[in-house]
Amino acid sequence: MRLLPALILMSVMSATSGCGQDPAADSNVPGPAADFSFNKFDLPGAENSADANAFAQNSLEAEQAPLVPEAFHGTWDKDRKACKEAAGEMRLVVGPDTLRYHESEALVRRVELLERKKEIDVTAEYRGEGQVWQNERRLKLSRSGDELTVSGDGSSVVRRRCPE
Repeated sequence: MRLLPALILMSVMSATSGCGQDPAADSNVPGPAADFSFNKFDLPGAENSADANAFAQNSLEAEQAPLVPEAFHGTWDKDRKACKEAAGEMRLVVGPDTLRYHESEALVRRVELLERKKEIDVTAEYRGEGQVWQNERRLKLSRSGDELTVSGDGSSVVRRRCPE
């Protein structure tokens, strides 16, 4: 019986032996010095979630997305009259990392600068009308910057810059 109080005393002492110490000094106890980072696996069940994986991939790609040069940004259409309409079939809106057409939108994956920064090759992932595809287009600005020629797949279309 004399052993029982001694065992209780020893277990209490060992349980409280770390009290009063700096938590940062103990690698098992998170404290101010601990490095906390969040990733998709911190979410319950996220390691098997296709949505979490897609979100993480899209976030990474957005951080690394190639940028379309600013000279190409804007709204482009068949002519000035079409620019005044709500949304023409030839409308193209060029952003830093997107190309938006009448019935599709593309996320830019690669941009290659060509001749004097007035011409670029753009590889993008397109989505529209229930389909997803990847394509390459060449965008070429006129000397004045008021016309944009978009070519690819054996065709070429000239669009005019719409006033802002």
